[in-house]
Amino acid sequence: MDPRVAYIKREILTCGSDDWIHVADIAAFAREALYGDHVQDGYPEDDRLSVGALALARDEWLARQEREALPLGIRAVKELLRDGLIRVGDTVGDRFEAWPGSVLEVESRIDIKLGLVTYPVLPGDLFWIENTPAGDEKAALGIDQE
Repeated sequence: MDPRVAYIKREILTCGSDDWIHVADIAAFAREALYGDHVQDGYPEDDRLSVGALALARDEWLARQEREALPLGIRAVKELLRDGLIRVGDTVGDRFEAWPGSVLEVESRIDIKLGLVTYPVLPGDLFWIENTPAGDEKAALGIDQE
């Protein structure tokens, strides 16, 4: 297994044992996995730019990184879904509602939503994730996902 995917899966399950996970979390885990110690390389910090121009430059920088990294995160999500360790869905008020359908149908819905996403992603874009009891158990045991 790709160690970067294993890292993302561990992060999703560990963080998911405490709260729901959103796509911005997954993008952050994927960026860490893909870029490692270089995740902040190229971060815009030009004090000659206006506040608005600097904010735009930072959004563009983050969007570039997420476009490269998020497919790795989606791969991890799909593997966890196939293994029965997470559910994918939406939040409604203070409830999580898993998407109906088979694993293949949920994966297809993820792919459709991914094709429509704008970068950088925000919490609530695409979907939310909830650990299953098996996912919580795996996170609690600290079992490596490889």
